[in-house]
Amino acid sequence: MLASVLLAFPTSGYGPVCTFIDDRDGDGRVELVMSTGQETKENGSLMVWSSKTHTVIEKLRLPESTPVLVGDVIPVDPAVSRACLLASDLWCHGEKTQGEGAVYLLDKSMRVNGIIHAEAGESMFGSRLAASTVQDGEQFLAVQLTVRDAPSDEHPGREWFAIYSLKTQHRQGIIKGSSQYTGFRHSSVVCTWVPDCDRDGVQDLAIDLRDRVVLYSGKDLLPIRLLTYAKQLTRDHYFGRSLTCVHLASGSDQLVLGIPGWFAEPKSSFLMCWPLATESEPRRVGDPGCGDGFGTALCQTRNGDCFATGMGPFDTCLSYAKREDPVRFSTILTESWMSVMIGSAIRCVGDFDGDGAEDVAVTRFNREADGCPGQGVVLVSGKTLSVIGQIELNDKHRYVWH
Repeated sequence: MLASVLLAFPTSGYGPVCTFIDDRDGDGRVELVMSTGQETKENGSLMVWSSKTHTVIEKLRLPESTPVLVGDVIPVDPAVSRACLLASDLWCHGEKTQGEGAVYLLDKSMRVNGIIHAEAGESMFGSRLAASTVQDGEQFLAVQLTVRDAPSDEHPGREWFAIYSLKTQHRQGIIKGSSQYTGFRHSSVVCTWVPDCDRDGVQDLAIDLRDRVVLYSGKDLLPIRLLTYAKQLTRDHYFGRSLTCVHLASGSDQLVLGIPGWFAEPKSSFLMCWPLATESEPRRVGDPGCGDGFGTALCQTRNGDCFATGMGPFDTCLSYAKREDPVRFSTILTESWMSVMIGSAIRCVGDFDGDGAEDVAVTRFNREADGCPGQGVVLVSGKTLSVIGQIELNDKHRYVWH
């Protein structure tokens, strides 16, 4: 069964987004599904990479998609909607809709079996997607979108979340999120599904509003808890956040917000961790030492280990924490901004190398120039914590196996 909780969020549109699908080449392992970035020959498509041959075995361009960008791609449970993947296109225009953007439901054969369109006045529809776990035969989807305060505004003014039932593909309602859109994707608000906090039988949704996190009931979409952290912020904390529900070895859960500092000392970046089962004060976790953008993205593997990225203007890093204390990070990989910038997104991608442990894919988003690799993905083993492969989205779609 495919995992159905989104654990990290996509890039600014300049790098690929990854997830996985069930075995398609007969080796019993999952395959890697990757969108393409804006600065590549194959922009606007999805590519399926074989875990066996390390080659592209399938390409798909969404039927109404512009040849520019797939905004996000996530796995969902096919038992609910007959779809195993959701992929968004931020700028397509449907014939019968007045909004901009759509989410495509893809079945096991990578065929489109449903489309959710933006509604009138909405744009950037699907810039982030987050799916709940399956409960009583239902799975819910949060779709990030933007709306203008006034038709003459240069940029949309508000970032909202539309909530859908994947069983019926009908909109359940809207959660009005942020207060201002700056025109830069990293400044966007972020969300994640969390266990049922108000005990009404439905998973709840946490949304970061840049100076506070609000928990909303998954049943009626009303706020049920407020988590504040405004006093922790400085002028260095202006974009690039992540929000993840982390499961602890004790069986409880905590909400982890990554707050990277930019153009600042590494100590300015930190994580805020709130226990969901109690009203205890949050725990602040500092940067492990590398990457002034620590906390840009975070994901948790099936065995409970966590990976976090630090992506800043001067260096980038990947950090790791064991499941016994999944927010106690140590740096395992660093790269200089002069060569490769990785870390704008990270996803769990199943056991791609066949060693029994779930691996992660870290986005590389810089342009190909001066002999440096451009758009692509760095694959890291969840067992050895070393790089097992790199995909470079140049003209040859080169895969480098380590």
